[in-house]
Amino acid sequence: MIRKAFFALFLAEIAGRALSFGVIIYVAKVLGPQELGYWSYALAINAFLIIASSLGLETYAMVECAKELSKRPRVLSQVFALRLLLFSFVSLLLILFHSLFDPKVFVLLLLLLIGDYIASLTPRWFFQVEEDFKAIAKVKLIQATSYAMLIGILFFFKTTIYFLALAYLGSFLIAALLYFPRIFKEFDLSLITPREWARVVKVAFYLGGALFLNQIYTNTDKIMITKFLGIEYTGYYEAGYKLYALLAVVFGLVWTVYAPKVAKEKRVFRRYFWAILLLGIGGGAVFYLSREWLIPLLYSDHFSPTKELMAYFALSSVVLALSYALSSPLPLLDRSKAWFWITLFSASLNVGLNFVLLPILGVKGAIIATIICEGLVALLAWKEIKGVLVNI
Repeated sequence: MIRKAFFALFLAEIAGRALSFGVIIYVAKVLGPQELGYWSYALAINAFLIIASSLGLETYAMVECAKELSKRPRVLSQVFALRLLLFSFVSLLLILFHSLFDPKVFVLLLLLLIGDYIASLTPRWFFQVEEDFKAIAKVKLIQATSYAMLIGILFFFKTTIYFLALAYLGSFLIAALLYFPRIFKEFDLSLITPREWARVVKVAFYLGGALFLNQIYTNTDKIMITKFLGIEYTGYYEAGYKLYALLAVVFGLVWTVYAPKVAKEKRVFRRYFWAILLLGIGGGAVFYLSREWLIPLLYSDHFSPTKELMAYFALSSVVLALSYALSSPLPLLDRSKAWFWITLFSASLNVGLNFVLLPILGVKGAIIATIICEGLVALLAWKEIKGVLVNI
């Protein structure tokens, strides 16, 4: 069951990532490191906007319904109402403070934010809690093929970063039109009770806070590289990070399959841990051994600085595997507050280390900072869960 579910999700994710990655390579070759840097910078800022407009509600819903599926209609209705309010608030703030951003970045942010809200209308957790992994795979495939189709149509007229964001939005819209009717059947206005929102938000706050702080590792690096070294260096970093991020995607697929099972039976954690760790070691080995020929092949000779970065991304892959494997189960083990404080400490340290290391070591300083901080996350997370899992 686990292998079949993972295989279905993996194929869907590979299809989507392959198409997306192919588009990024094309954009990098045609428009160069600077335009890729703009895209990376907008994605980095948008990651924080996504967390602010979701506040951990998706994770809250998954945790609640994984333990008791009968809660799903009530949780769905409450989460949809809160998500709409949060999205409206964040969108308004973005428009009011648009002058803080480069006009190109602002347009990208607005399109990306709308796209991510549309994506929330077909939430992964809805299918995950009933272990309907085929539905998740189908949604992913629809999004991927729609993205490729829209990119082909839009890029026929002109290759521009704006069309990249518009295709992103459109792919989520097509998937939502196809799958939202199934989800909407469980939506019930009478189950929306504002008096309970304070309780829901209180629980979701720690989850959302932890997710927000997690973005420090993956996105503040890019923002700070832009400020310290320039947008072109962000492009070099993004080229390597796109490969590195594929591992995190695979880790997420493994967690999607295992999360409902870990919630019901903690003994499953051991298999989950070793699956993540072995994937991290394998990925790191591939990055290190192939760096000299892979980067020029995928991008161009203009991205030669990225080859040196891949050696550091290789080490980070193993540390990330440990961090992900040990920290992701914390909410299911009723350690949401601990997850929040661990990520707060590590994210703060990450920012401080970037201030120190970027001027001295350049772009690789950002990766070294990530390695140190993810290592601390792994150690602190293990300290939290070892008591719960001691008898496994």
